[in-house]
Amino acid sequence: MLLVGLTHALLGHLALRFLLQSQGKFFLPKTPHYHWLVWNKAPKKL
Repeated sequence: MLLVGLTHALLGHLALRFLLQSQGKFFLPKTPHYHWLVWNKAPKKL
């Protein structure tokens, strides 16, 4: 289960980096939960 969580977090981080590079509209605060918050609000077309 831990591996699944880490994999999901890593995929979310990579997806966010892609979104930042492609659109540049997202502002990510330096908090531990920033990737989950933005991941939940990100477009689901990935």
